[in-house]
Amino acid sequence: MQVVGVGTFCEHPGYWESYPERLNGAVLSIESNDISVEQQELSRYICSNWEEVLALSLNYIESHRENYGLQAKTFKDPGVFIQSGEEWSIYFDTNNEYEAVVGIEFRGIQPFQMIIGD
Repeated sequence: MQVVGVGTFCEHPGYWESYPERLNGAVLSIESNDISVEQQELSRYICSNWEEVLALSLNYIESHRENYGLQAKTFKDPGVFIQSGEEWSIYFDTNNEYEAVVGIEFRGIQPFQMIIGD
């Protein structure tokens, strides 16, 4: 399926996957059987504002690091996962054995929670 401003999504059982050019190799996954208009709009927003999304995510990590007891220092290979409605997340791989993955969950354009672990 082609989404204007994002790219081509390949269908998989239960989700759709794309590697938009604007995300510099990062995956964008829509976690549903069908892609809604809202999910298309959100994916366009993320692609159009990728640098801001990354900066907001990394700022959230740094400003909440102590609350979560986060030890990881390096965050790489981001992936975006859009759920239903306005909820979505971005996950980073880390260099820490116990905190292999760090995710930031969003509602709309605001981060609200960090997820740490595999």
